[in-house]
Amino acid sequence: MPKKRLADEGGVGRENSNPDVFQFTDYRKYLREFYEERKRRDRRVSHRWIAQRVGFRSSGLFAQILTGLTNLSEAMVERFVPFLGLGTEEAEYFRHLVRFNQAKSYRAKRDALELLLKYDQVRVRTLEASQYEYYGSWVPSAVRAVLGFGGFQGDFAELGRRLEPSVSAAEAKKSVELLERLGLVRRSPDGVWEVMDGFISSGSETTGVALRNYHIAVMDLAREALERFPREVRNASTVTVGVSARGWETISRRIDELRREILEIARDEEDADRVYQVNIHAFPLTRKIEGDPEEGTP
Repeated sequence: MPKKRLADEGGVGRENSNPDVFQFTDYRKYLREFYEERKRRDRRVSHRWIAQRVGFRSSGLFAQILTGLTNLSEAMVERFVPFLGLGTEEAEYFRHLVRFNQAKSYRAKRDALELLLKYDQVRVRTLEASQYEYYGSWVPSAVRAVLGFGGFQGDFAELGRRLEPSVSAAEAKKSVELLERLGLVRRSPDGVWEVMDGFISSGSETTGVALRNYHIAVMDLAREALERFPREVRNASTVTVGVSARGWETISRRIDELRREILEIARDEEDADRVYQVNIHAFPLTRKIEGDPEEGTP
């Protein structure tokens, strides 16, 4: 297939070495790399040059978009599409990308992300979609914990039955395959699956949405556990308190310390035979009243 060609100022075609939009989950990074690549090929390219061609009145608007000070409106997006030389599917992906990055609600961001991950051309699909799948359910992390007990050689039906609530053999197998893709488990030469020390980065915007899905899923499990299990095998407690900003910082820090301590206890276990989901939640039940003095102010 011949390479796309891009007309320059004089109408002379040149090979299109612009960045591939399908490699990005942040439209600002895409625009930044597009700009840098065009500037590398043509020293005349500047923020003012782009503003003139996209139809912005202010030459500083493009810089504000790149730094996040200004969002792209739908009208701006449609101005950029022909300038960027995007094809039909590329343009649709770019529109979804802008909606994803600028969405203000979790549901809007989640819906836009799921549309992005449906494109077969997405180069980041393997990692991003796998992370999204991992955090989209409580099952993969529970399966990983069970594999940590050792001895699992591929009886997926039995693996699914070990979980509470139980899952099908197909879902258990799907989780093991996902964990293997992410480098979190591997099958040893003797056929036993073993857990690796790898981790999933939670720093990307994609994974941030998936993490919220995960929190919702395990909170649903916690609610169901109140009816599923007797009191002697579960622990549920709550407390409602009034605190200052400084007090909240202390509570938040202590929660983090407790979470790390629980992980250390689990790492020291040599005869673990069950998997527990430990949820720790803290959230506001009131709004700060306007006009209240700031922390430390008399």
